[in-house]
Amino acid sequence: MAVLGFVAIPKLGYGRIRRAAASQADLDARRQLDRLAAATDEERMWLELKGMSQAFAMVAIRLSLVYRNESDSVAIQRVHGNWNEPASRPGAFDFIADATSVKVEFISASEPSPSTVENMRQATHSACTRIFGEEQELRVARSKETAVV
Repeated sequence: MAVLGFVAIPKLGYGRIRRAAASQADLDARRQLDRLAAATDEERMWLELKGMSQAFAMVAIRLSLVYRNESDSVAIQRVHGNWNEPASRPGAFDFIADATSVKVEFISASEPSPSTVENMRQATHSACTRIFGEEQELRVARSKETAVV
């Protein structure tokens, strides 16, 4: 019976179901990354980062932003998840998008692949470049208006 079952499972197509499920998980992860990359404001970016952490089975994620221009430095930090999780693997990436320093830290139950971390970094960088490039121009314009008044 065991040999018959071993031979029958591939013939009946059950192996394809598992591959299709894996493909669906990959597709969902890709969609999440695309939504993150397309974020148009800070709030949407944070929501997509939280969704991405769930899609990639992360225990916790933290976003730190430091806006810099000639007159001010504003730090914002957003945290989601359990940072005290035992037996977890930490990871992080950071970059500068225009005049904004961005750092994303995460804790994962298993070691994420280097390509996963790089895809996350690229999607976050794309969103930050779009969001904070415009944001900085608006903040500078507002501070100049205030100075004139």
